[in-house]
Amino acid sequence: MGNEMLPLGRRLILELLLEEMAAAGVVEGYLLSNASVPPTLLDRETEPDAEVLAWCLPSRDLGSATRIKLHRVPMPETSTLGAGLLMIESVLQGEPFLVMEANRVWTSLPGQLTMTARLVDALQDAGADVVAAAEEITPAEISINTVFRSIGQMDNKQCFFVRDLIEYPAPGDDVSRFALGGRYVCRPVILDYLKESSRFFGPDFIGAIRRLAHDRDAVWAMRPYAGEHCFGLNNLLQYARAFLNYALNDDEIGLAMRDYVEDVIGVRWT
Repeated sequence: MGNEMLPLGRRLILELLLEEMAAAGVVEGYLLSNASVPPTLLDRETEPDAEVLAWCLPSRDLGSATRIKLHRVPMPETSTLGAGLLMIESVLQGEPFLVMEANRVWTSLPGQLTMTARLVDALQDAGADVVAAAEEITPAEISINTVFRSIGQMDNKQCFFVRDLIEYPAPGDDVSRFALGGRYVCRPVILDYLKESSRFFGPDFIGAIRRLAHDRDAVWAMRPYAGEHCFGLNNLLQYARAFLNYALNDDEIGLAMRDYVEDVIGVRWT
């Protein structure tokens, strides 16, 4: 991909994340950014207040969606997500909060709540301390993901109880076909587990969730609807898949994009 396409890609990713946040009722967010997140990602309507980097509107009509106040929290290049959460503990004010990994985007289905919105709803219903998005993966992908070792019974909201998490399972390990999907709704107790871990290994967010699952029956996960997908953005192939899915399903350019792809590959969709 040429360098000239990267600003467009960053802007599109930001807009997709903002749409997801707005659909979940989020009105204020904190971007925990290190060197991998370029400043140009958020060059929009910069406010005089240095803390408020941008006021952002989702690009699509989301009905009652409100403007999202977005702050940047600069972090050292080697900082972890867990370290970033501890940096903003005071602004969380002891309330439940949403964590979104910006290297993943979730598709949304017409007429259905987004994965993120469903996680927010499920936190209270499940009586959980953490509800995480679960991405369904293929057997070939198991060894490169953090996977749920075993799952409990599925409830009517597609949620299941989490007993353990295994990072990069070895062949033959007894694990499920569900992996962490980069979206989490958490109660403040997770910050206590982060502080405890930071005394030994540094604040590890996923490790804190795992220890919470071991200590308390309070970690749940939500599987996707049929036709709902999670796209990683860690390499060019993943990036291209996410863009193609976005373009094919866009209300304005979807039909034209489908015609183009049909011409390129020489087949027709029925």
